Amino acid sequence: MNTKGKVAVVVFYILLAALFIRLVTLDGESNKRLEEESRWQEQAMKNAERYILEKYGVQAEAVDVEFEYIISPVPVISPRKKTSRLTVRMRTDEKEFGVFTNGDSDEISEITRDNYQREEILAAIEAKAIETYGAPKAFSFNGGYGVPRGDYGSEIYDMHFTTFYDGQNLETVLAEERFIIKMDFINCSFENVTEDVFWKSLLKGTHSKIHCLSFRSEDDRQRYHRELSGSLEYNNVTPIGLYMDYSLRDDTDGRHLHDYGLGSYDGFFYSLTDLPAEAVTVETIYESPGLLVGPDSAGKMYETLSPRYRISIADEYQNIINGVKVNVYYPREALKDFEKPVYDLPDLPDVLLFENSDKGFRQVTMLSEYDGLFFFSLLDKDDGTMEFAFATMLN
Repeated sequence: MNTKGKVAVVVFYILLAALFIRLVTLDGESNKRLEEESRWQEQAMKNAERYILEKYGVQAEAVDVEFEYIISPVPVISPRKKTSRLTVRMRTDEKEFGVFTNGDSDEISEITRDNYQREEILAAIEAKAIETYGAPKAFSFNGGYGVPRGDYGSEIYDMHFTTFYDGQNLETVLAEERFIIKMDFINCSFENVTEDVFWKSLLKGTHSKIHCLSFRSEDDRQRYHRELSGSLEYNNVTPIGLYMDYSLRDDTDGRHLHDYGLGSYDGFFYSLTDLPAEAVTVETIYESPGLLVGPDSAGKMYETLSPRYRISIADEYQNIINGVKVNVYYPREALKDFEKPVYDLPDLPDVLLFENSDKGFRQVTMLSEYDGLFFFSLLDKDDGTMEFAFATMLN
């Protein structure tokens, strides 16, 4: 064997030895980590049992634990790293509940909280909200500390609080938490909601929110309601079935109330934010579909699928608010010869907004369909009129 061959063999065995040493080291580290995690589990269960006994005078059994993990923003091959913060599943003869606590010390950490009183606190919150706003068709509360990786909505993982609820201190219980209350009503104008002192004091500095939606009918509520995750609107257009939107937030104004006037014309509907339907008039400019329009800036021609409409804002309403927004809901079945698929977005009709002439138009890019209605929004500029027609682009 020549010199180069001998060197290669030596290098190979050196690398093999290094790999063996590394594997042994990793195995030792893994065993050490497993032992540490086992200690955390055992300690967290002891802490949870003692915490519940001291807080409520209740002897509860710790039956299971789940770790909180460190989740890296960078994907890694190795398993997620567990932390010493755990959720302990607790059990009494009457119920199961959760305690979120530490397992790295027998001193119970300030992070420790539980949802033993989940049902009592939720009932008190709903009763207080009804006292202020009236009885809703639907009520939901999202708050307290939601345990990471937990199954939200379960009796174990959501609505963990630190303060003991004694039946009188709901304000103290909620003061430490961020929460959102949502309620659905039917044809409620919220005229009787004049004083929100209790809720205003809680919202201050917490980024919490109370959101009440009033629908025109129960049928509308079932059809158009969705769980809100920040935005009320479907693609920036208010659902047609919404009558009033009331919210209380932690900001300078605090209270926000919007009503939506609903009108109809020629088989389609329109609504206005914070204005009655009579604030606008609608008329037909060109009766028949099938008109050629264009060319646009790219030289494309269009054929109208609907009449061309003009919406005019009455003089007395033009200066009330900064820009009038009109939501238009147009039934698919009313569009001439339009048979294209609902969810094939490139095949949705174009909405042409006319400004001065057939050549002075632009397309609405935000168009959606829901429950057989195409909808989009118009925003008045300066002259108090808006004209539109549905169209299809010609090849």
